[in-house]
Amino acid sequence: LDMALVQGGLDPEAYIHVRQLAALHIEPLHLLVKPELHRAALENFASLRGTTVNLSTPGSGTHDLALEVLRFAGMKPRCPDGSGDYQASTASYEELLKMDRGNLPDAVFTVSDLPSPIVRHLAAKHHYQLVPLRFGEAFSLGSFGDERQKEGPPRDDADDVTKFRIYPTVIPAYTYGIEFPSPPTPLATFGPRLLLVAHESIPTRAVRLVLETIFSTNFAQYYRPPLDPGLLDLASEYPWHVGTDEYREYHKPLRAGQVVDLMANATSLTGAVVGALFFLGHWLRQYFRRKRELGFESYMVKVAAIEQKALELEMGAMLDLRELLRLQVEVSRIKNEALSRFAAGKLEGEALISGFVTHVNDARNYLTRLILHERDNLENRAKSQQRPAEELWEETVGELTGDISAGSERPV
Repeated sequence: LDMALVQGGLDPEAYIHVRQLAALHIEPLHLLVKPELHRAALENFASLRGTTVNLSTPGSGTHDLALEVLRFAGMKPRCPDGSGDYQASTASYEELLKMDRGNLPDAVFTVSDLPSPIVRHLAAKHHYQLVPLRFGEAFSLGSFGDERQKEGPPRDDADDVTKFRIYPTVIPAYTYGIEFPSPPTPLATFGPRLLLVAHESIPTRAVRLVLETIFSTNFAQYYRPPLDPGLLDLASEYPWHVGTDEYREYHKPLRAGQVVDLMANATSLTGAVVGALFFLGHWLRQYFRRKRELGFESYMVKVAAIEQKALELEMGAMLDLRELLRLQVEVSRIKNEALSRFAAGKLEGEALISGFVTHVNDARNYLTRLILHERDNLENRAKSQQRPAEELWEETVGELTGDISAGSERPV
């Protein structure tokens, strides 16, 4: 394994050959409870005592962080002798998806990017409710006390959590439901940052190309808030990779004060020429780099527009299956056109092609999930109306081939 996206906020000492490339967005910690426990959990976090709490699989970042959060609240897992405050469950996300309501735990912790598939499943199918975690600042303040305690014998997996690497964040309202708002208002919580790491032996050129794709293309705009190169100025959790250091040095902005001082102190024609050549070289470097990127930029913008249209459809009262299928065809057309031009030598930007393909695949996967969801709805409607699903499909989609062929010629 050369590179990976991993959860931050954990002790890095055991991974001596791992190097950090970048720190990305914060992954919020979600706490969900069954609807009958929601009111009590809102009023008092300690109401989790006596319940079954799923911490995720042992060794996972979610397990370690959830264990430490419960300990911070004064609760310990139940021991074989019956002592303890709650019954710990270690079901994986796959196991939770297969459980019926009677076997599901009372509460579930998960650290996940937004929106979380397991949270969406539990909220939509079993009506689990999110519980705010408003003590993020207080939780991170416990770091220094924990450092002193670590000098004694080890306690358990929760010792791997580095509390001062845990940051407050918010889950936006309606993230997991609109008809039944989940959450109904912005939900306070906290969590670690998502880290991009690599083995120390990875070439610096590969690292720089990856960072260029993340921060210097439209890929950075897909997250909210957008990914900014300023994230590279955050203190690292693992040692920096040499390629990241080179990338930061390469993109270090010129300071106006330094330029003014240089020109003011120039006392000879040689100094003026050197300054002019410096600016010219910097400008040419930026110019040719931008020229290489422009090849794929227009295609990335088109795919981003399709994703925005799909998001608008998802947020609407009803999904338009015909429009989703048309968007899927349009994404394929854009991908084929871009790759054909690249293969023919009419398009530059070798460093961006992998990012473009990843962008397209993400958009296609997003549309596919929406289409499959709507097809399930259509089949259920056909059953309720006692009609063949094929008949209702033709009625809904109609002469799709002609519509898509005509629509794909129009910009999205």
